[in-house]
Amino acid sequence: MNRIASITALTLASNFAVAADFTGDLAPAMWSMHYLVPGGPASPSVTQATSDTLDLNYNFDGNRQSPKNGFTQFFSVYSARTGDLSFDYDYTGNHSWFQAHTSLRFFYENEHVENTVVLIPLTSVGGDFSFSGSVTIPVMAGSRWGFAMFGLHNDGAFLMHGTIHLSNLVPAPGACALAGMGCLAMARRRRA
Repeated sequence: MNRIASITALTLASNFAVAADFTGDLAPAMWSMHYLVPGGPASPSVTQATSDTLDLNYNFDGNRQSPKNGFTQFFSVYSARTGDLSFDYDYTGNHSWFQAHTSLRFFYENEHVENTVVLIPLTSVGGDFSFSGSVTIPVMAGSRWGFAMFGLHNDGAFLMHGTIHLSNLVPAPGACALAGMGCLAMARRRRA
């Protein structure tokens, strides 16, 4: 009986570690999208080619007001987990050519306080751009986290689109260890 409880606990802990992908609470349908832009509209979307990647897309191409005045596109999701999450991001796009700029912020709530991490400060870009990096953040179940992209230009071409490609989502080792200890505690309590 003791051996069965231990095997069950280890199986549950390993399932928690393996389930680190963009499904369930991180699936495309769970993400909120909104923008701050004079003149709108935007065409944001959250798409997924495989369960271990996620794309956050925005498109203001052809909008004759918003790119010159600047815009901020937000993507956010509520966490069903508590612990650290780590993932890689690739931010690509085109914000036109003349006086074109972009920035990328990551935000997360922790005990109802919004924290912001600047991943890409306001940067001059012309034509196609590409940035990449990695992020590790503390999340709490029920708290919101996500990205805010800013864009601006003075170009008559009216191009303004981009994608944040997320991949390699992994709960930090502490989160997996806590899940494993919780499962072992449940097994021990059940045996007693």
